[in-house]
Amino acid sequence: MALEGSLGLCARAGKAVYGSHPVMRALQQGSAKLVIFDPNAGEATVRKFSLLATNADCPSLIAPVPIGPPVGQKNLAVMAITHTDFAKRLAEQIRNHVPRSTE
Repeated sequence: MALEGSLGLCARAGKAVYGSHPVMRALQQGSAKLVIFDPNAGEATVRKFSLLATNADCPSLIAPVPIGPPVGQKNLAVMAITHTDFAKRLAEQIRNHVPRSTE
């Protein structure tokens, strides 16, 4: 399954939170297993949530594709995955992402 499909599946399963406040809350509560940034997220947002994730011992990655559309959000800078298996799968897909051919 492509990264976009996995993001959508995770969202439909209720295993993701989106936006600054829900992600911050998930990190503070220890429920975030992976923080994912949109490739167009602002530098300040990435810096702030990377630090919060590090303090929460939670990995964070910048997605190679926009993260909003697959989860039904127009503009989305940051999201957190709250399920361990989804987090592992998504982290692997982000690290090994190969762009789809447009042909």
